[in-house]
Amino acid sequence: MELPKELAEWVGSGEWKKETIGYSGAETYRIRNLANHRNGYLKILAPTPFSSLQPEKDVMEWLKGRLPAPEVYYYADTGRLQFLLMSEIPGRHAADGRYMEDPVKTVYLLAGALQMLHSLDIRACPFDRRLDCRLREAERRVVEGISCPAGAKPEDRLRKAEIILKEVKRRRPKEEELVFTHGDYCLPNILIHCGKLSGFIDLGRAGVADRYQDLALASRSLLYNLGDKKYPELFFDAYGVDRPDREKIEYYCLLDDLF
Repeated sequence: MELPKELAEWVGSGEWKKETIGYSGAETYRIRNLANHRNGYLKILAPTPFSSLQPEKDVMEWLKGRLPAPEVYYYADTGRLQFLLMSEIPGRHAADGRYMEDPVKTVYLLAGALQMLHSLDIRACPFDRRLDCRLREAERRVVEGISCPAGAKPEDRLRKAEIILKEVKRRRPKEEELVFTHGDYCLPNILIHCGKLSGFIDLGRAGVADRYQDLALASRSLLYNLGDKKYPELFFDAYGVDRPDREKIEYYCLLDDLF
């Protein structure tokens, strides 16, 4: 694969290693010893109307100086491929085995990190991820047949996606508690270093939305990774939610099945 000239200069003779964690359509590589003598990550994606690296690049640039996130070193869209080169944040993701050994500490750290993220001033935020936008995008994905609901057999995906779409339209919450959200707040997207939050990654779905977008996916991720319902409950308590809205939690997990 031929790289754009400026990107090739950035990469130089650095050592490449393909990353396997994550579910995005992009190929991701960790590259050691870039031109600035640091390590970084390169994402390469063949864009479609439903997948692009541009939103992630834009969010990371906007977050600079606001929250710990990767720095954008280089971005290009050739029409056929998109390239996004970013800095490496020190640490390991929160689903790493070492953090599973002390789940209570990890839960409190994740809750505190989400409080920090949700406290960001949204008045100047240009990224709209409210339900009007999310539902329009979900409908487009279902119409185009690219939604892949979890657990559905290939031959049943369209039918299940159509059922889910009807449900999320019917059950749409009346109110949204708007904050700056990560959009995919799960353990692999939160980095920890020396026992503290070091950064947020995979920010392509970040923007202004209901806080339950993050609370719902965080609780689901905690249950998946830790296997005990007490940890999502502890997470809500640590975050400061005395009575979690169970309907919203179920709603945003259901909506996520269309993405």
